[in-house]
Amino acid sequence: MLEAVKTNVYIYIAPVITIVTSDIVLKKKITWIAAIGIELTLIDLFLSESKLKFKKRENKMNVENEKCVIVVDENLPIGIIANTAAILGITMGIKMPNVVGNDVLDLECNPHMGIIQFPVPILKGSTEILKMLRTKLFEPQFAELTVVDFSDLAQGCKTYDEFIGKMANTSEVKLNYIGIAICGNKKKINKLTGNMPLLR
Repeated sequence: MLEAVKTNVYIYIAPVITIVTSDIVLKKKITWIAAIGIELTLIDLFLSESKLKFKKRENKMNVENEKCVIVVDENLPIGIIANTAAILGITMGIKMPNVVGNDVLDLECNPHMGIIQFPVPILKGSTEILKMLRTKLFEPQFAELTVVDFSDLAQGCKTYDEFIGKMANTSEVKLNYIGIAICGNKKKINKLTGNMPLLR
């Protein structure tokens, strides 16, 4: 988005530079029509930049009031816990790109991709806790939260087509969740997971 804004600035400012350069170098007088055009162009650029800055502040405010957590079944082998957290994290990153910060440079100017702008605690759960949590998340009061779940059914599938087919023929009550990622309003997430201990 930022690159697109920069491109627009260059496109709009180029004619202005051309007209001003012509006046200085070639001694061509700026006509009143050209002067009005320059004025309107600069006003448009100012408004565009102001809108972008406001949007950045707005996104920052949203990020400050949001939270992401991952709840996993603590009884699983460490490898499955790591795999579950990775799957949930990747999916959440796609669903909520606004929480990922800009790319950064180190001292030698090597690029490093941006990461999520706030911590993502991994919390202890169990089969029963995860089931109750997922059921709660289906309630209308939590509909605005972004939820990604990973079940034993999904874990057992070798292809995504297999996953789609099995899910279409399985009732939700029969699903056993091994991990759930939640992102959104901090107060609502704290209400759901505030008493859950960290997985250490």
